[in-house]
Amino acid sequence: MRHAGWAIALAIAGCGGGGSPAHDDATVHDAVSPDATDGPAPVVGVILSPITVDFGRGFIGVASAPTTFTVTNIGDTTLGSATIGLAGANATAYAVESTTCTTGLAAGAACTIAVHFKPLAAGQATASLTYAAAPGIALAAALDGTGLSGTAALTISPATISFADTAAGQTSTASTITVSNLSPWDAGAITLAKAGMDPTQFAIVANTCAALAANQSCTFGVAFAPTTIGAKTAAIAIVPATAGSVNVGVSGTAPGPLTVVPAMQDFGTVTAGIGSNSVQFTFSNPNVAATPALAVALGGAQPGGFAITADGCTGQSLAHGATCIVAARFAPATTGSYAATLGVTGSTAASLIGSAQGNEGFSLIPSPVDFGSWAVGASSPTQTFTATNSGGLTSGPVSVSLGGTNPGDFAVASTTCSGTIAPGGTCTIAVQFTPVAVGSRTAVLALVVAGGSGASAGLFGAGQ
Repeated sequence: MRHAGWAIALAIAGCGGGGSPAHDDATVHDAVSPDATDGPAPVVGVILSPITVDFGRGFIGVASAPTTFTVTNIGDTTLGSATIGLAGANATAYAVESTTCTTGLAAGAACTIAVHFKPLAAGQATASLTYAAAPGIALAAALDGTGLSGTAALTISPATISFADTAAGQTSTASTITVSNLSPWDAGAITLAKAGMDPTQFAIVANTCAALAANQSCTFGVAFAPTTIGAKTAAIAIVPATAGSVNVGVSGTAPGPLTVVPAMQDFGTVTAGIGSNSVQFTFSNPNVAATPALAVALGGAQPGGFAITADGCTGQSLAHGATCIVAARFAPATTGSYAATLGVTGSTAASLIGSAQGNEGFSLIPSPVDFGSWAVGASSPTQTFTATNSGGLTSGPVSVSLGGTNPGDFAVASTTCSGTIAPGGTCTIAVQFTPVAVGSRTAVLALVVAGGSGASAGLFGAGQ
């Protein structure tokens, strides 16, 4: 940066220009006041220094260090308030950072003006710094500089991130990426964009990179948030407004569950209280990482209907490709349909189903029963039927129904047959006949046992 000379404005009221001192590179302004005839005339003189400044070369958009201009009142009267400005073809490439020259300047006092150069385009940029104050002072300093073109260059750290295995549906701890602009140019607004094979499997968090000035840094975080199993890769693009983009490569694996064979086992129909033989289930680890210690569990709707008979998995850690075996059987205590699951930690559970029939033997007596002949609409006395569980197991829930040809001519007047019936237990059903038409009328009284065989009795009567 080069400075040269100084400028002077001098006025002596009532005198000619001979009162101006001689200075190299000085601009002299003389004024004579024809009305000043009494006493010594006031002298007004101002120096602006330096008169020429070459700011040298500067990068576009980057402000230079400021240059200080000094205004000195060498006269014997106070100056009025000053106006400071920038003029010329490239005035916008310069700026007044600060000044102490806006108020009146006393005789013998000095003030300063700080100006910097911030080129807006490549090439030479000329302008003038102007100072004006009453009475009639107008000075200027020439400003010169050259703009150099360039763009910001971003760096990132780290350039790649490999996340630890994270289960699908979970989110990893975020890793922090630092973006640095080590150039003298502003990078402008920053946009972060996800791309690559699996962009939706990664999340951008804690982003402080809205914009990046020269010689500044910012940070943002990336977390692995897989929604499905498998290996995932993506790229995070950091795109500045005024420079080329840079990318961070990210990767991670969402381990899949252990596999199980068979995946579904139908144990068929067995006798309640006796059950089935055992079936072996093999669990395998298809993932690169070893499993934690495993635990075996029955689950689902009716896990109590099944039993684990051998366990080679609990407490084991399976390496990649390793297997372990669990054996289970269907062991229902009561009749009915059963469904459950068998699984180990982190596995796809095997589905278990089966049905249990009772070894109960129900009888329903008397059977058949003839209610005789009755006028249409007239009701017979009730007839009581006794149901007995002669088997060795408590039955499933029981209920009563009427079926056959003419169930509407018969009605269950009362019954104690509900819930379960213990071995040797009995219940009763009272039935009444009310013919709705003449002629022979028949029906069937049924004792329905859930999961069992039940029993039935024939009903006869006639309408007249």
